[in-house]
Amino acid sequence: EYKSIKLTEIAKQKVDIVGIGYYSLGSYRKELNDDQKKEYDFLFKGYFLKSFTSRLSDYSDPKINVISSEKKNENYTIVYSLLLATDKKPEVKMDWRVYTKNPQNLMIRDIIIEGISLARTQKEEFSSIIENNSGDINALFVKLREFSNQ
Repeated sequence: EYKSIKLTEIAKQKVDIVGIGYYSLGSYRKELNDDQKKEYDFLFKGYFLKSFTSRLSDYSDPKINVISSEKKNENYTIVYSLLLATDKKPEVKMDWRVYTKNPQNLMIRDIIIEGISLARTQKEEFSSIIENNSGDINALFVKLREFSNQ
Protein backbone atom coordinates (compact mmCIF):
# COMPACT_ATOMS: atom_id res chain seq x y z
CA GLU A 1 0.00 0.00 0.00
CA TYR A 2 2.88 2.36 0.84
CA LYS A 3 4.40 1.68 -2.58
CA SER A 4 1.09 2.47 -4.32
CA ILE A 5 0.86 5.76 -2.44
CA LYS A 6 4.40 6.73 -3.43
CA LEU A 7 3.86 5.74 -7.08
CA THR A 8 0.66 7.80 -7.13
CA GLU A 9 2.52 10.83 -5.77
CA ILE A 10 5.25 10.48 -8.40
CA ALA A 11 2.71 10.05 -11.21
CA LYS A 12 0.76 13.13 -10.14
CA GLN A 13 3.96 15.20 -10.25
CA LYS A 14 5.70 13.81 -13.34
CA VAL A 15 3.06 12.37 -15.66
CA ASP A 16 0.85 14.55 -17.83
CA ILE A 17 -2.29 12.63 -16.87
CA VAL A 18 -4.65 15.19 -18.43
CA GLY A 19 -2.68 15.20 -21.70
CA ILE A 20 -2.62 11.40 -21.85
CA GLY A 21 -6.32 11.34 -21.05
CA TYR A 22 -7.25 13.64 -23.91
CA TYR A 23 -4.94 11.82 -26.31
CA SER A 24 -6.59 8.54 -25.26
CA LEU A 25 -10.01 9.98 -26.01
CA GLY A 26 -8.95 10.98 -29.53
CA SER A 27 -11.43 12.92 -31.64
CA TYR A 28 -14.23 12.14 -29.18
CA ARG A 29 -12.84 14.84 -26.87
CA LYS A 30 -14.20 17.47 -29.26
CA GLU A 31 -17.71 16.21 -28.60
CA LEU A 32 -17.58 16.68 -24.82
CA ASN A 33 -19.35 19.54 -23.12
CA ASP A 34 -17.73 21.23 -20.09
CA ASP A 35 -19.47 18.97 -17.55
CA GLN A 36 -18.44 15.85 -19.46
CA LYS A 37 -14.83 17.12 -19.66
CA LYS A 38 -14.73 17.54 -15.88
CA GLU A 39 -16.22 14.11 -15.35
CA TYR A 40 -13.83 12.52 -17.85
CA ASP A 41 -10.80 14.23 -16.26
CA PHE A 42 -11.84 12.88 -12.85
CA LEU A 43 -12.59 9.36 -14.10
CA PHE A 44 -9.48 9.11 -16.27
CA LYS A 45 -7.22 10.26 -13.45
CA GLY A 46 -8.59 7.54 -11.16
CA TYR A 47 -8.32 4.97 -13.92
CA PHE A 48 -4.78 5.96 -14.86
CA LEU A 49 -3.44 6.04 -11.31
CA LYS A 50 -4.92 2.64 -10.46
CA SER A 51 -3.59 1.11 -13.67
CA PHE A 52 -0.15 2.72 -13.31
CA THR A 53 0.38 1.74 -9.70
CA SER A 54 -0.88 -1.82 -10.16
CA ARG A 55 1.59 -2.41 -13.01
CA LEU A 56 4.63 -1.07 -11.20
CA SER A 57 3.91 -2.13 -7.62
CA ASP A 58 4.40 -5.79 -8.58
CA TYR A 59 8.12 -5.10 -8.67
CA SER A 60 9.38 -5.55 -5.11
CA ASP A 61 12.34 -3.18 -5.46
CA PRO A 62 12.10 -1.64 -8.92
CA LYS A 63 15.35 -0.47 -10.41
CA ILE A 64 15.48 1.33 -13.73
CA ASN A 65 18.66 1.77 -15.73
CA VAL A 66 18.61 4.69 -18.14
CA ILE A 67 20.43 3.66 -21.31
CA SER A 68 20.24 6.80 -23.44
CA SER A 69 18.02 9.58 -24.66
CA GLU A 70 17.17 11.00 -28.05
CA LYS A 71 15.81 14.48 -28.62
CA LYS A 72 13.09 14.05 -31.25
CA ASN A 73 12.28 17.75 -31.58
CA GLU A 74 11.97 20.90 -29.50
CA ASN A 75 9.08 19.44 -27.50
CA TYR A 76 9.88 15.75 -27.09
CA THR A 77 12.71 13.51 -25.95
CA ILE A 78 12.62 9.72 -25.77
CA VAL A 79 14.43 8.24 -22.77
CA TYR A 80 15.44 4.62 -23.29
CA SER A 81 15.61 2.47 -20.18
CA LEU A 82 15.38 -1.03 -18.71
CA LEU A 83 13.29 -2.05 -15.73
CA LEU A 84 15.65 -4.61 -14.24
CA ALA A 85 14.56 -8.17 -13.63
CA THR A 86 13.70 -9.46 -10.17
CA ASP A 87 13.31 -12.99 -8.81
CA LYS A 88 9.70 -13.00 -9.99
CA LYS A 89 9.64 -10.57 -12.93
CA PRO A 90 11.66 -10.42 -16.17
CA GLU A 91 13.62 -7.43 -17.43
CA VAL A 92 11.39 -4.98 -19.32
CA LYS A 93 12.43 -2.47 -21.97
CA MET A 94 10.72 0.84 -21.15
CA ASP A 95 10.99 4.00 -23.23
CA TRP A 96 9.58 7.24 -21.90
CA ARG A 97 8.17 9.96 -24.15
CA VAL A 98 8.97 13.13 -22.23
CA TYR A 99 7.46 16.52 -23.01
CA THR A 100 10.39 18.94 -22.82
CA LYS A 101 8.90 22.23 -23.98
CA ASN A 102 9.34 23.58 -20.45
CA PRO A 103 12.74 22.28 -19.20
CA GLN A 104 11.79 23.29 -15.65
CA ASN A 105 8.75 20.98 -15.73
CA LEU A 106 9.47 17.80 -17.69
CA MET A 107 6.36 15.65 -18.04
CA ILE A 108 5.94 12.05 -19.15
CA ARG A 109 3.42 11.79 -21.97
CA ASP A 110 3.75 8.10 -22.83
CA ILE A 111 5.50 4.93 -21.77
CA ILE A 112 6.46 2.48 -24.47
CA ILE A 113 6.84 -0.99 -22.96
CA GLU A 114 8.57 -3.57 -25.13
CA GLY A 115 7.74 -1.44 -28.19
CA ILE A 116 4.05 -0.97 -27.35
CA SER A 117 2.79 2.55 -26.63
CA LEU A 118 0.51 2.57 -23.60
CA ALA A 119 -1.14 5.81 -24.75
CA ARG A 120 -1.86 4.46 -28.23
CA THR A 121 -3.17 1.17 -26.82
CA GLN A 122 -5.38 3.12 -24.45
CA LYS A 123 -6.70 5.26 -27.29
CA GLU A 124 -7.61 2.16 -29.32
CA GLU A 125 -9.33 0.55 -26.34
CA PHE A 126 -11.37 3.67 -25.54
CA SER A 127 -12.35 4.12 -29.19
CA SER A 128 -13.50 0.50 -29.32
CA ILE A 129 -15.66 0.90 -26.21
CA ILE A 130 -17.32 4.02 -27.61
CA GLU A 131 -17.81 2.58 -31.11
CA ASN A 132 -19.27 -0.68 -29.73
CA ASN A 133 -21.84 1.43 -27.89
CA SER A 134 -23.10 3.44 -30.87
CA GLY A 135 -20.79 6.38 -30.18
CA ASP A 136 -22.07 6.86 -26.62
CA ILE A 137 -19.28 8.41 -24.52
CA ASN A 138 -21.20 7.49 -21.37
CA ALA A 139 -20.37 3.83 -22.00
CA LEU A 140 -16.69 4.73 -21.56
CA PHE A 141 -17.50 6.64 -18.38
CA VAL A 142 -19.23 3.52 -16.99
CA LYS A 143 -16.17 1.36 -17.79
CA LEU A 144 -13.80 3.87 -16.18
CA ARG A 145 -15.97 4.01 -13.06
CA GLU A 146 -16.13 0.22 -12.85
CA PHE A 147 -12.37 -0.17 -13.19
CA SER A 148 -11.46 2.42 -10.59
CA ASN A 149 -14.46 1.81 -8.30
CA GLN A 150 -15.58 5.47 -8.44
